[in-house]
Amino acid sequence: MAAQEIVNLRRNLLRLARDTVETAHQLGNVGQADAPDILQDEVESEQAKVEYVTAQRAFIQKFRSLAAVVGKPELPVAPLEGNLEEYPAIDTDTIIESIVRDSPSVKRAQQGVAQAAAQLRSSRREAVPDLQIRGGMMQDRELLSSEIPNSKRVGALGFLTAGVTIPIFNRNQGNVEGAKAELERARNEVTRVALSIRQAAQPFVQTYLAARLDAERYKNEMIPRSMRAYQLYLAKYRQMAAAYPQVIVSQRTLFQIEVNYIQTLESLWTNASALRNFTLSGALSVPTSAGSSSTTINLPNGGGGSVE
Repeated sequence: MAAQEIVNLRRNLLRLARDTVETAHQLGNVGQADAPDILQDEVESEQAKVEYVTAQRAFIQKFRSLAAVVGKPELPVAPLEGNLEEYPAIDTDTIIESIVRDSPSVKRAQQGVAQAAAQLRSSRREAVPDLQIRGGMMQDRELLSSEIPNSKRVGALGFLTAGVTIPIFNRNQGNVEGAKAELERARNEVTRVALSIRQAAQPFVQTYLAARLDAERYKNEMIPRSMRAYQLYLAKYRQMAAAYPQVIVSQRTLFQIEVNYIQTLESLWTNASALRNFTLSGALSVPTSAGSSSTTINLPNGGGGSVE
């Protein structure tokens, strides 16, 4: 929407520049304008054409990019409706706390703490001996007596064994200590992610506050005064009390201030959207895996641990 508004303003500036060139030629014909003045106006007209085309390309580029992000690349370029001045109101005193509390990055780090705590509980339970029970059926083809002719074979047998391995020296200490270290690392990771988010959010907050102040000054101070100056010059020109170039200059100044105002509103919307969406970006980037723990713990192996 901001790019669209700038296209409209650049179109008006181009129309103004063409009027200026035409007026300069008319003044030159009656001897009231010199050749350097006419050349300068022609240069400004050509510059206005370049800026108008650049604004058009920027609008198309942003429209296509947005269409790709929302999954509709075939969407035809069309005018947009909306009000840029109704930008989101952000409470900068609480927004960072909200981002840290609800950010997906923080929640993922908190899940790492839960996983590390579960691993610690599992490692502590592995120090308790497990009861090993083995049972089944087997067919014994051995003869009952080798001295008796045609003696019967033993036949089907059932068996049941029970045992327990008591770890005298190994209480799974290595795994327990490794799990403790991993839990501490996971907790520190939550703190690191939260601090990183606070650091990343600060530029958005400060830019939003500065843009909001600038937008208010443009809307309440600069644009009204520039508009009033243009109207006064136009009234004087109609009363033959001011030269037409003064009218053109005041009108050009008004348009340029309006362009700056639109760019400031764009900055407001951009930073407000970033803050409301946890400063996340890269909607079409390749998803990255959360990864695994950087700490490798030793696993139980027959009553004795082997460190990997």
